[in-house]
Amino acid sequence: MKEIEINVSSFYYDYEKGYHVMTKRVNKTIRNLHTVWQQLDNASGELYNALDILASMTNLDDKIKRQADQIDITRIDGLKQEIEALIEKKETGL
Repeated sequence: MKEIEINVSSFYYDYEKGYHVMTKRVNKTIRNLHTVWQQLDNASGELYNALDILASMTNLDDKIKRQADQIDITRIDGLKQEIEALIEKKETGL
């Protein structure tokens, strides 16, 4: 597991929940962007595999099939492309 660089920016009290909440800021470094890209890549690969296995299962409840059909993995892939563009932009200094 890769480390993410984090800066703690503030604490505040959540009156509804009754406890202190720490907000944190993660820097948009090339290293962090690469980590996020890798995590998204792993997640989409695992999700593709899981959905493929579900599609191959016999006697699966129709509700589960419908829910699986509604998952749009291409959204993860699109996000990966956006992250790649950010990385390229940071690496080239544009």
